[in-house]
Amino acid sequence: MQRISAISSVKGETNVLFNEWRDRILKNIALLTTVIDFGEDHDIEEINELFQSVGNDVSKLDDEIRKYVSKIKRSQVLLEGIKLTLIGPPNAGKSSLLNILAQEDKAIVSSIAGTTRDAMEVPLDISGYKVIVGDTAGIRRSSDVIENEGIRRAKKKSLTSDINIVLLPADDDKIDPSFLSHASNVISDKKMLSYVIVNKVDLIDDATKQTLPERLSQKLKIPRDRIKLISCTTQCGIEELIQDLTNRFKEITSTEIADPVTISKRAREILINDILYGFSEFRKFKDADDIVMASEALRCSVDGIGKITGEAIGVEEILGVVFSKFCIGK
Repeated sequence: MQRISAISSVKGETNVLFNEWRDRILKNIALLTTVIDFGEDHDIEEINELFQSVGNDVSKLDDEIRKYVSKIKRSQVLLEGIKLTLIGPPNAGKSSLLNILAQEDKAIVSSIAGTTRDAMEVPLDISGYKVIVGDTAGIRRSSDVIENEGIRRAKKKSLTSDINIVLLPADDDKIDPSFLSHASNVISDKKMLSYVIVNKVDLIDDATKQTLPERLSQKLKIPRDRIKLISCTTQCGIEELIQDLTNRFKEITSTEIADPVTISKRAREILINDILYGFSEFRKFKDADDIVMASEALRCSVDGIGKITGEAIGVEEILGVVFSKFCIGK
């Protein structure tokens, strides 16, 4: 069923594109095959030139397919919504910020630590963008089994978001080390965009407001411009935060194509785990001057395309290209 799903999602212009990639990879495999099977007809310089030529085209293919995968991800965001997750220690103000973004009471707000015990998702329209906001359990050390499960889910959700808002209370310098450790991991992950939002700035003096962002920037290793000071009580800094998020939403969803690229989850996985993986292996073996294994790596890539389009490649087809394009035996 997964293979049928992958094949059925590739139609029209997309199918033409995949077949073009298939033909180019096949031609490169055929080039390497001429060297492997008929190497005695080429001197070392010719072999090196052929290998380099294949390497150059594989690099171009890798770049094209990575850009295509990026377009798929952007299209997925357009269709499904931008995933934004609020994480923080208990009583940082996550539920309060969610309610402000939603412009209504979506979450229970309480001064009692641990009120939010499970991750909740709320679809919102923020400045015209579809955003799925996740409010999660406060992360801290706890002996409560249910609370710990909520904390585990909070950590998991934060690792699959497009944007994470790490919310810290300005009036609490003794933040749980377990939260700071997770926050550092989230911030250092380059696949996601993270903000550090300091809430409750109405409770600190002006001098602290001036020095706090720089201290947090150094402590959490995050750019200064991604640290914002807000107050959910007075709404200070909220408008600036929403404007900054809106700019990020625009960047995340921007695409050069007019229509979204829709493709099955299975096909997306094959693009990454088979096709791009094969290119990665090819580069490794090329650097080692191993033509045989480099050719096998490209077989992994072209077999991946076959899984998506339903057109497998056999030895006969490879040899057909060898004899038709490279004048072998003529």
